[in-house]
Amino acid sequence: MKDKYMDVKSDFQKTVRELAEITGWTQQQSEKVLSLLNGLAQRQGKAAARQQRKTQKDAKAAAARRLLENYRALKISIACGTEHSLRVLEDTEYLRLMQMEESLQNQSLRSMAELAAGNRVLWAQLTTALDCYKKMCEHDTKPQIRRGYPLVYARYLAEEEMSIDDILASFAIEKSQYYLCLGEAYSTLGVILFGSGCAEDFCAGIAG
Repeated sequence: MKDKYMDVKSDFQKTVRELAEITGWTQQQSEKVLSLLNGLAQRQGKAAARQQRKTQKDAKAAAARRLLENYRALKISIACGTEHSLRVLEDTEYLRLMQMEESLQNQSLRSMAELAAGNRVLWAQLTTALDCYKKMCEHDTKPQIRRGYPLVYARYLAEEEMSIDDILASFAIEKSQYYLCLGEAYSTLGVILFGSGCAEDFCAGIAG
């Protein structure tokens, strides 16, 4: 069976000979220089890939944070949209307008219905991700991970938002621990919501 790396090895040796001819170096010197350059290129490629993964992971974490920050507003929006939809269904005049394809009122109603439906889908995705994250925290052995969901709940999900100072007192933690824990929560929720770029994304508690 032909060595699958034969072509690569052949190209490498050819380049070594050409470099030796151009520079006057020995073949051993030329091979060493090319090996060093190749190693540098590989390290640069890996560093670029790591940075790209970090950028993507940070973007997902930022999106998860924005969703949490708008959790209460989204909840109210869905409740209002549902109530409005029920009223529309009960109003015969609205139903008549919805049957008129060219009606501006009908287009407005359709846009509102689509917005409400989109919000409900987003809400379902977010609540499912939060349920998953809650179970992950409950089954983790590390105290820092275990307090992740309770912190998120106190900050974003509870009916009445707690201030940061009240949360620090309630959980008996320092402000640095608070921000570290929330940062890990955003990152984990970002992976649950938007998918993983690599296996490292699932390592809870690893920053960046």
